[in-house]
Amino acid sequence: MSEPPQQTTVACEGPATIAAIEAIRDRLQEALQTAPVVEIDCRSVTEVDVCFLQSLLSARISALRRGVELRIRQPLAQPLCDALERGGFIARSGSPRSGQDFWTGES
Repeated sequence: MSEPPQQTTVACEGPATIAAIEAIRDRLQEALQTAPVVEIDCRSVTEVDVCFLQSLLSARISALRRGVELRIRQPLAQPLCDALERGGFIARSGSPRSGQDFWTGES
């Protein structure tokens, strides 16, 4: 019997919008159920809307509840950075916001 993978990467490419969110959500849920460490690769995302941000936040909560380490591969695609800044999740400049480390990988 083989051991489960230690890390799973969920790649998000192209538009990460309401049109694609169901498939993204399904891949995130499957990864969170099968791996102790899940990395989300958003470096090839070309468009982001609030549905994608909500899915990432939901995945973060699910990971915490399951004891799964969830992280976002850096550097982030510019469309994701822009959406996070507009939503107030990361600071444009100055002091970092609380919880920013999840998005930026900084402690």
